[in-house]
Amino acid sequence: MSRDQKRWKEWADQLRQVMMSDRVGKVTKSVAEITQETGTEKSATTLQSPRFWNSCRDAEGSCGALSKAGFDVSFTPNAAGKVEVVTLQLNGNWQAILQRVLDRQK
Repeated sequence: MSRDQKRWKEWADQLRQVMMSDRVGKVTKSVAEITQETGTEKSATTLQSPRFWNSCRDAEGSCGALSKAGFDVSFTPNAAGKVEVVTLQLNGNWQAILQRVLDRQK
């Protein structure tokens, strides 16, 4: 596992844990926030590319850890074709776990 893959994996696992603790199923983050939080060595141009986020969603490359950690990745490129904001939502399995936790609190 490359250093960058390890960073993405650690960030994805930590983000999921925070979301579960906060009982939140979805977060939206700017590409700038993600760049800072992951410590990735990828360029801003790469991180603003829809191709990069498609590979994340499809569990490929260094950011494939997002999908493997239980996230559904969605984004909408801006008019210039660049990605500025990414939404990370817990996948069906993690949503079900979160729902059970929420149901127990009632």
